[in-house]
Amino acid sequence: MEHSELLISHYQRLIWTTVTLIVLVGCTYSLPKNTLLDINKLTVPVGGDATLSCAATKHVNEWVRWDRVDTGDILAMEKHVIVSDPRISISLWDNHTWTLSIIDIQKEDEGIYRCAAHARPSSMQDTYLEVVEVPKAPSIVMSSMNTSVQEGSTLILVCRVDGHPKPVVTWTRVDQKAINLISNAISMEKRKEMSYVGEVLKLTEISKEDAGPYRCLANNSISPEATEIMHIEVTYKPKIKVYRPLIVVPLGSEVRLNCTVVTSSMTTTHWSRTPDASGMIMVGEEYAVREQHYQNAINMTLIIREFQRQQSGVYFCVARNTHGSNAGKVEVYNFQPETEALQTTGSGSNSIYRVTDPEKNLIAVDINPKRGHKNLAESANKNKHQQKKNMRSSYFNLLSFLRFYGLLMSYY
Repeated sequence: MEHSELLISHYQRLIWTTVTLIVLVGCTYSLPKNTLLDINKLTVPVGGDATLSCAATKHVNEWVRWDRVDTGDILAMEKHVIVSDPRISISLWDNHTWTLSIIDIQKEDEGIYRCAAHARPSSMQDTYLEVVEVPKAPSIVMSSMNTSVQEGSTLILVCRVDGHPKPVVTWTRVDQKAINLISNAISMEKRKEMSYVGEVLKLTEISKEDAGPYRCLANNSISPEATEIMHIEVTYKPKIKVYRPLIVVPLGSEVRLNCTVVTSSMTTTHWSRTPDASGMIMVGEEYAVREQHYQNAINMTLIIREFQRQQSGVYFCVARNTHGSNAGKVEVYNFQPETEALQTTGSGSNSIYRVTDPEKNLIAVDINPKRGHKNLAESANKNKHQQKKNMRSSYFNLLSFLRFYGLLMSYY
């Protein structure tokens, strides 16, 4: 009986000793505490860099984690960055100071960041990162270059800007002309505007009227404004204008045929009896050629020194450049007037072609696209019935001839 009591008493002392040791050991490991750097708020401007620090006493099995509290994202654990953001990096200094670095801070980086040191016991520290936007004058970070574009194509002009507040971009033409914009994408109907707002300006179905300098202006009410000028060149095949598409002259007279060529680049020209080069007219005793060159135009003149019947017909002024070719058409025919003196009885609003025979008889032919062809000559001697009859016959012959060939267009 006594032996049993002694044995129980021995086990009781052993149990109490073990409990005491466990409590002491637990207290020993719980005495050290992690100390975190007290940073409550950090203010950084947009575009700047931020460094958040967290100092903790190094313990066995201790590790540090960085969290974005307001979004719930885990940013980093130990030295490993978890999020896919190349701006974020982790470093350890003096074996107990952890830093979270963020470069090129943006407004969306604003929020609460937490450093959690997991040890015995664990502790944490929150830091509020405030991102402020400093007023900044506008600047142009990217713009289109001077460019050359083919007529009929589409061109996009870009003017990317930076600044705070966000700058407004306005497009205008330096030459004070209107900008041609598409108002209906289906019908491709255009409207003219003196300015356009937006970083991207789209020009559709470009014509030579769209050529010239364009200006993009960035403004956010903070001086100075930012501006950029872009020069647009529109290339096209030659355009030909004929002012006298039909000429009627007497035999033996000198005739001058004229064309005006409008071109955007170096152009070769010639006169021909066919629309191509197969009927090219050679300069010599019968023909002479004169040309006047201007900035974007060439005035072509073919001189028939002494007009003969076999030279009647169609003549072409042909122009060619790297973008294509074009031809203007002029018709020349002979008409032998009566031997009586004639005078004009009217005048056309566009062009009056007069030729004089050796006896100084005058024939006037009015070619007016709005009214057609009329012979405006009447006999000056109205007392002679036969002379009137002859002139009336000549009048109807010429009228029938001109109606047969019709009025030719001025543009080709």
